[in-house]
Amino acid sequence: MKSLNPYSANKWLLCALPVLALCLIIACSDDDKKDNPIIPDSLSITSFSPSQGEAGTEITVIGTGFSTVSSENTVTLGTTPVTLNLAEAGKLKFNVPEGASSGTVSVTTNGVKVTSTSTFEVVVPEPILEILDYDPKEGEWDTYVVIEGNNFAPANNVVLFNGVMAEVFQESPSQITVTVPENSRSGKIEVRDPIDDRSAITADDFTVFHGRWTQIADFGGEKSSLSVAFTISGKGYVVMSGEEPSTDVWSYTPETNKWEIEPNQFGGIARYSAVGFVIEDEAYVGSGRRNNLNWGDFWNFKSGVWSTVNTFPEGDRWWAVGFSNGNKGFVGTGFNGDNMESKDFWEYDPLDNLWTQKADFGGAARFSAAGFVIGEKGYIGTGYGGNSGFSDFWEYDISEDKWLKRANVGGEEGSLRSNAVGFELNGKGYIGLGIDEAENRLKDFWEYDPDNDKWVGIADFKGDARTGASVFVIDGKAYVGLGNSDDDELKDFWVFDPGN
Repeated sequence: MKSLNPYSANKWLLCALPVLALCLIIACSDDDKKDNPIIPDSLSITSFSPSQGEAGTEITVIGTGFSTVSSENTVTLGTTPVTLNLAEAGKLKFNVPEGASSGTVSVTTNGVKVTSTSTFEVVVPEPILEILDYDPKEGEWDTYVVIEGNNFAPANNVVLFNGVMAEVFQESPSQITVTVPENSRSGKIEVRDPIDDRSAITADDFTVFHGRWTQIADFGGEKSSLSVAFTISGKGYVVMSGEEPSTDVWSYTPETNKWEIEPNQFGGIARYSAVGFVIEDEAYVGSGRRNNLNWGDFWNFKSGVWSTVNTFPEGDRWWAVGFSNGNKGFVGTGFNGDNMESKDFWEYDPLDNLWTQKADFGGAARFSAAGFVIGEKGYIGTGYGGNSGFSDFWEYDISEDKWLKRANVGGEEGSLRSNAVGFELNGKGYIGLGIDEAENRLKDFWEYDPDNDKWVGIADFKGDARTGASVFVIDGKAYVGLGNSDDDELKDFWVFDPGN
């Protein structure tokens, strides 16, 4: 029998002992895990924020013990289940669901449920007030407009047309009926609920044909057209009226709404298609046509007395345009002595009793044009010439003696007409009435703003459509009357108030 080598045995023991020790340590460690398991943080809700909000508001819940796997957390707001946006051990996030009610926040994880001590308040917003449509899309003052929409106040709605309050006649949560307010201009319609501080505004403008026409006393003389009218000292005057023009002079007083015949008749022969202008409370009337003859004489009307002044230098003239600025008068266009359409332009100086030729009118030669003055600029447009009507419009710089083409009367496409009337009120120019190329009498009116070179339609004339009317201006209002309709001469008069 072979004996064991002591050295070898010792060597084996030295190698085995460390391995046995390691096994014992591992075994002991496993026993410790069984006897002392790792306990996770207990489930709790410390806080949440915000404390209130509408549907869609994101809520952040702070606490402990949440699962990092979203599906292992069951969360409710009140009684409404929610879907998590974020799941961390100490934080959960979710959005307030549609239809949720105010309540506490509850979290259930691994069968354990905790609930917040405070309540989240679900804020229900006021229903959105909106305008869906309105009809009509344009109109004059006092036109009825029906506004369709959602969530209007059941009563006490405030409706504004470009900032001007309208009168409400009928209202419900889905429909409001109003009238276009006086003094309003084109612009947005706004509906306000003053109780809940809600409002809605239309995307497009409502077009307001502003201004008001009111009939006044009929002209005191005979019905007529192509008469001359002017204003002196707060009175309106009409000269050479009647189907067969007379030399009668009539005056109108707005305060009494009465016409009176003046004691002194026009000093020259009665005529039609003459022109007139006023310089420092003195009227100047001349040119015109009568008995197939053209006339070039001019007369001064001062303190009720007529006297002659220097004759128009280019001889006889009719259907011209006349206006004044400062202490000068201006006359141009019309038919000349050879009955040819003209475009020459002249200035009259009453101090020297002299006519001076100025730069020719900027457009084509014509007759029966309309004109007015705004500030230091004169304006002439429309008329007829070369077998065609015109809608072009020209500005005359009096100090520079230059003409400048401006926007056509009636907008981009223009509104062809002749024998219209023109006047100025409060820094705006106006042209209306007249006759078109198809010989239709017109009753529309247009307002010109020189600051933006733009025409806008205003309230139609309320009398018959006509051509050859007369106009004078007193205290910011225009008095328009006489003229020729399809059937006959006229003698009605109307006053136009453009409003504030």
